[in-house]
Amino acid sequence: MTDKLENKKRWDDAQKYEMDWWRNHVDSIDLSFYRDYAERAAALLKNHLSLTENTRVIEAGSGAAGIISFLPGSQRYAFDPLERFFSSVRIYAEFRDPGVKYLAAQAEGIPFKSGHFDLAVMDNVLDHCQNIDRVLAEVALVLRNGGILYLRTNVFSGWGRIVRIAAELFWFDKGHPHTFTEAILQLKFMEHGFNIVKKEGQGFTKNWMSQLRSKKVRQMIASVLFVTQKPVTYILKK
Repeated sequence: MTDKLENKKRWDDAQKYEMDWWRNHVDSIDLSFYRDYAERAAALLKNHLSLTENTRVIEAGSGAAGIISFLPGSQRYAFDPLERFFSSVRIYAEFRDPGVKYLAAQAEGIPFKSGHFDLAVMDNVLDHCQNIDRVLAEVALVLRNGGILYLRTNVFSGWGRIVRIAAELFWFDKGHPHTFTEAILQLKFMEHGFNIVKKEGQGFTKNWMSQLRSKKVRQMIASVLFVTQKPVTYILKK
C-alpha cells in the first residue's frame, strides 16, 4: 500500500509540474509543432496503415491539442488527465480541430469498448504515465486486431538509466516518473502483445553534443554524467 501511495504522489507531482509548464508557456509556445509531428507520423505510418476519413483514431495524453487534430478520421478521440485545464485556455482550445472529441481521462482507464480503434497515438506520453503496464494493456484492449500503436518516447542507455534512478531519489526530473532503455520498452511491448513493425531513432552522440553545448545547468550536468536521452519512434502492431 505504501508503494502505491508513493507512486500516486509521484504521479500527482508530475501532473502538477506538467500543468505549471503549460500554464507558464501560454504566451510563448508555438503549437505548430503538433502539425509537424502529425505529418511525420503520417509519413511513418504510410506503409502500415491507410489513414482515411474512415479511420478510427484515439490519442492518449493529447496535451494542449495533440497530433490527432492533424490526422484524418471519422471518429477521433483524445484524452488527457489535464484536459479540463487545457480546454480552459483559449489559445489551446482554439488551435484544436473541432472534429476531435477531447475527454478528461488517464490512459490507465480508457473509456471505450474493446477492439474499437484502428490507430492509437502516444506521442511523448509513456514516461509521464502512472502505470505503464496498465496503459499498454488498455491501449491493446481498445485496438482492433491488426490495429496500430504509434508511440514516440525518450530512451536512455543502461548507464543513463542507473544514474536517473539514483537521481529519482531527489525527484530530479519531476515531469517524468519513468526512465526507459530500448530493451525495457521492447520487453514491455512483447508482454502486451505488440509486434514492432518499424523503429526510427538517432544515436545518442548527437544529443550528447547538444547537451554539452547547452547553457542550461541541468543539461550540462547530464552531459558530464553521460545521462543522455534520445527520441525513438515505434510503429507497433497488435
